[in-house]
Amino acid sequence: MNTKTVDKRGKPSRAPYPFVFSKSSVFHNRAVLWNTEPSEEQKKTLARMIVTIALGISVMVLYFLLFQYEDEIVHFAELTRQGDKIDFIIPILIALVFSFVHGAFTENFWNMLGLKPKPKEQKE
Repeated sequence: MNTKTVDKRGKPSRAPYPFVFSKSSVFHNRAVLWNTEPSEEQKKTLARMIVTIALGISVMVLYFLLFQYEDEIVHFAELTRQGDKIDFIIPILIALVFSFVHGAFTENFWNMLGLKPKPKEQKE
């Protein structure tokens, strides 16, 4: 059984991005069956999906670390009351990191689902 595909000019064509997509990939199977490459929109969707999954895993890891080291974080907050004023920055930095990563994940998640904010009307 010959699984090679031929392009419009009759030359053998390769599957798109052979090192990125596995042979079980949707894009690879589609390319073999219909001799088409993934569109730019499909590539962008895949890239957004990968970024969203990576951010989601990052948020889970951050929450795990927060609960794992909660005693130390509380200790830093207590040191601030005892006079070590510079230690106040540690909980604030943790909150900023959480805010940034969780916000980026949430934005990508809702955009992937197709829910986008209403465009603001321009005032003249």
